[in-house]
Amino acid sequence: DTCDASGTTLTTYSDNLTVTTASINFSKFANYVNAAVNGTISGNNNAGYTVNIPSQTVMSGNPAANRTFAGSGTIEFAKVGANIVRTMVIEFTETTNGMTTNCVDTYTK
Repeated sequence: DTCDASGTTLTTYSDNLTVTTASINFSKFANYVNAAVNGTISGNNNAGYTVNIPSQTVMSGNPAANRTFAGSGTIEFAKVGANIVRTMVIEFTETTNGMTTNCVDTYTK
């Protein structure tokens, strides 16, 4: 997660995701406790996959605050040795107390 003005401060965290063929649900989006954020997945193996995080406000974090998230990204697959590595990159905005920050989250499995 990079979520600062310089785009260089990296935070690493774990999140539990629930994924179906058309949706994705995060339990700790942007590393905020209770940030249950939902998105959609579209595309196919040939054209690639996109992720859309529609604008949504969730009470999350510590201290808790209403945070509005919105953005989009991609899911890519790469073969590394005998393994398939899945990487999802989401660029999004977070608006809290009138301040908007541009962020990038990278998920790897």
